[in-house]
Amino acid sequence: MRAELGKIQFKLYGLAHEKNGQVRADVFAQKLSVLIKSLRAADQLVNGTKSLSYLISDLKYGSAEALIDEVEYSTKKRAERSSIRTLHSIVADVNGGRGLPHDLPQALAKAVADIGNGSGRTFSHGELGLAGSNENVIRIDQFFDKKADRALAELNQQLDPKSGFEGAAFGTFDGTLKEVDLRGTVASAKLILNVGGKELDCTCNSITVQNLKEALDNRVSISAIAYYNGKDRLPEQIEIKQIRLLDSGQGLQRWRGKFDLPYPSAEDIW
Repeated sequence: MRAELGKIQFKLYGLAHEKNGQVRADVFAQKLSVLIKSLRAADQLVNGTKSLSYLISDLKYGSAEALIDEVEYSTKKRAERSSIRTLHSIVADVNGGRGLPHDLPQALAKAVADIGNGSGRTFSHGELGLAGSNENVIRIDQFFDKKADRALAELNQQLDPKSGFEGAAFGTFDGTLKEVDLRGTVASAKLILNVGGKELDCTCNSITVQNLKEALDNRVSISAIAYYNGKDRLPEQIEIKQIRLLDSGQGLQRWRGKFDLPYPSAEDIW
């Protein structure tokens, strides 16, 4: 019996305007094909040849979700490393803003960059994670797609020189929280900044659902890990770690009625 080396969970979420938010069959099939292509390229990278095959061990009924196992291709050759764990590590580095390794084969780099293509247009977002833990789930969305495309361009030395900070930094942002999306393992939201009205996309797995409900449509101060692309002054995405509700203050309205003087009666007039 061929030994199982790893398992990876892959799921897509449909666009809101599709029937019941369901995923198009052709989109799911195409993305699954890209994932398998990535795994085969990772197998070639870490094992030097085709050492692994991929089996769909579970398909969720009524959902575009698949669990994929890797097994040894031949009993005569043992795989040295897991292509699933290798690919997950590469995708995690891209998602964290660390880019692609400079010696990564072009086929694998291109496949990783293709995973997020179409997010926000043909599907809402996806999730990719090693089976058995929600902590390693990576959200495949428009921001991942931008980071992956930029990492591929850097690998190919096609990107314009950076003019600012690139990487992750901890910071605090004031704004109004909007559009909380709790679908899937990695929740998301939008933060409309108080200064300038700019919109920041957020992930918020460290925050409880109750905390998000209380913060929705309210002015908040957010502590977060911010991811900068080296070109823009504002981060392109933030990972919320703490939310603190701020007193709206109501501006000048809070003084309404505070200085009203009683209308003088006749006997008060001299």
